[in-house]
Amino acid sequence: MDEGTILINQQVYKLGSEFIVQSPKTQTGTRLLHAPEAVIAALYSQYQTQRNRQIILGDAWINTHDLCFTRDTGAPLAGYHIYSAFQRTLKTSGLPSIRVHDLRHTYSSHAIRLGISANVLKNALGHENISTTLDIYSHIFKSQQEELATTMNGILSKT
Repeated sequence: MDEGTILINQQVYKLGSEFIVQSPKTQTGTRLLHAPEAVIAALYSQYQTQRNRQIILGDAWINTHDLCFTRDTGAPLAGYHIYSAFQRTLKTSGLPSIRVHDLRHTYSSHAIRLGISANVLKNALGHENISTTLDIYSHIFKSQQEELATTMNGILSKT
């Protein structure tokens, strides 16, 4: 989290009763992201919380992969822990229920609407090929094309 960046270099999934920590699926999945100050501050606070727990638990701390979000013991979080906490947060915030993965789509949709290029978005999402990004978000890019045509109509009608 140096200088407003976040390094994405591992993923966690559960296989049976065991947690697997490994590198992202593709080479481009490992990436350095620039993040808003509020996100960096929240992650730093979480990091401090983790360090305090580690000091208190000593040898009982089991976060061997330096994960940012864990159970109180340092063990990885199962998907249902993340889902339940996320749903509680949405409910207390008065927001509709969505899947955690929907945050990725929301982020992407807003980025496209703000004019972020498909290539920059591809890199942020860790997609190996730009075609993946374009295939998933083509409907949003299409609305941008319509906006471009409308804008160009306005410019051309003035000449």
